[in-house]
Amino acid sequence: MKITYIYHSGFLVESADAYYIFDYYRADFPVTDADKPVYVFVSHRHPDHYNPYVFEILREKKVRRMTGIISYDIKPRNYTSHMEGVEIIAAEPDKEYTLDNGALVRTLRSTDKGVAYVVTFDDGGVPRSVYHAGDLNDWVWEGEDERVNKWMTGSYRKYLTPVEGMHFDAVMVPVDSRQGDDMFRGIEYLLEKVKADAVYPMHYWDKPEVIMQFAGKYPQYADIIRYTEDRMDRYSVIEDKNPREIVLLRGSGCVYKKCTFCDYYSDSGKDEDVNYMINRAALSQVTGKYGNIEIINSGSVFELDKRTIELIKKRCAECMIHTIHFEAHYLYNNRIEDLRREFADFELKMKLGLESFDYDFREKILHKGIPEKDPEVISRNFDEANFLFGIRGQTEDGMRKDIELGLANFERICINIMCANSTGIKPCKRVIKKFVRNIYPEYKDNERVDILINNTDFGVGD
Repeated sequence: MKITYIYHSGFLVESADAYYIFDYYRADFPVTDADKPVYVFVSHRHPDHYNPYVFEILREKKVRRMTGIISYDIKPRNYTSHMEGVEIIAAEPDKEYTLDNGALVRTLRSTDKGVAYVVTFDDGGVPRSVYHAGDLNDWVWEGEDERVNKWMTGSYRKYLTPVEGMHFDAVMVPVDSRQGDDMFRGIEYLLEKVKADAVYPMHYWDKPEVIMQFAGKYPQYADIIRYTEDRMDRYSVIEDKNPREIVLLRGSGCVYKKCTFCDYYSDSGKDEDVNYMINRAALSQVTGKYGNIEIINSGSVFELDKRTIELIKKRCAECMIHTIHFEAHYLYNNRIEDLRREFADFELKMKLGLESFDYDFREKILHKGIPEKDPEVISRNFDEANFLFGIRGQTEDGMRKDIELGLANFERICINIMCANSTGIKPCKRVIKKFVRNIYPEYKDNERVDILINNTDFGVGD
């Protein structure tokens, strides 16, 4: 199961065989498999939860099967032309519905409009259960009549009674900053009554700082709170060459930041608490499947915060992982031995972003900041290396030489094909064509060579 935050109270939940969209308001979402059925849930009629244009977006994505589970407070006369031809289930409170893929939908009455949803479904043989609150919340307001606020709290707790004691893989719950000191009342009570593996705050009106405030005030839930604004894919499994898990973490940002081709440093932040929350969520997905993990960030391992470093050790030990792959810029060359000692309980594999052995190209065009020219010196503290191909000025002979020197001086190499980004360095179709036609076939099955035609081929990134 993969959960993607769309915007406001909108989420996309992807299982092995279906998509579930909740309370779409605005922004795009990654429905990429048009053959999977899509189930669109609308909790109530407020425009920040009900935008029927979502069905038009799905048509543009060539989705063949879509079903709307639409709250009863949205009357058929309020359906729009975007909903024509869509199977509609009118969801009433405190009811159960079975979808055509076998998923079970249970509704709760809301303290505002419409309903909340509990959806239980099969995820490739794994049972899943998610809760989306809609606007079911403890809407206590400062200045409101005390009797009204008391009624609200009582109603909220009553309406949640059907889910007390339940376990959820994920809950999506309002944390509305407009409530001031009362904004955590609803989520706090819910988490007292249910067990949740992951908690996604929502409905915070573009004020994500409330997520960190909640985590700070209720540290007992810190491990399960998700920083909803982070939309990166941060975990994947590489099944073919050198099988391993891979995790994309977030650090303080590349301190070098002079490479002319790179804009990856945008995935960074100076708030260590936010970074740690994001990293904790990513590392929580690690299973130890192969005992081998690659841990990357947009920069170097040395730019991860201390808590994240300690969590990496802890998580890898728990999952019986024996080998960890880290990446570092050459400027950290003199710190690598200390890092190996710090991770003495693991076999550490250090990867260098080398890009090319051609000194003039590497330093005058790419501005990598590696002063050495001797391959033996460059590779002395590193086990693996990244190379970058597909840029004007590169030749087939030059790319071949890089690969040969790479295999002679490193245990493994990773070839990255230049992709369009925000920098001034652009992909060269002619160079890429030469690589794909003449070089790729020779190395595509080489166990020591990873080749990324697209920079997300390992399954992480955006």
